[in-house]
Amino acid sequence: MPDDAAVRGALEEAAHAFRDTRGQDRETHLDPTTPAVTQLRKACRLLDACRVLQANNGYYTSVVELSFGAIERTIQYYALAKTTDTVDDFQDHETVFERGAELTLYSADTMEQLIDLWRTNRSAAYYGKFEAKASPFRAGMKPTNSIQPPTMA
Repeated sequence: MPDDAAVRGALEEAAHAFRDTRGQDRETHLDPTTPAVTQLRKACRLLDACRVLQANNGYYTSVVELSFGAIERTIQYYALAKTTDTVDDFQDHETVFERGAELTLYSADTMEQLIDLWRTNRSAAYYGKFEAKASPFRAGMKPTNSIQPPTMA
């Protein structure tokens, strides 16, 4: 069993590092005062990370995780840009997919497919219920790219 005091110490250090960012490199163009644009930029960066990981012939579980993250961030971008939604309105994955259908980004059938794909594949990969292989994860990038605005895909 880990030493509880050591774990608490490490957590306190991490919390301090998040609060005290003076002199730290910051990720450019991720301005929390522009939540919609920030979500879209996060989506693009997640896709870039997927491409880097795929180029290294591996990390398939990470690629599918990041691909779904990019899909969700893109849907959030539209919701934040076009409605009075806030980032706090998106507390779980399925809510994001449902909101995209409500905003007519895609049909209810597509929403169901996204939710099913998330439940049966992303969730299964995340919790280690199957062995990750290259081909399904490369295909996982395609829905992400099709939801991206044309200038961002």
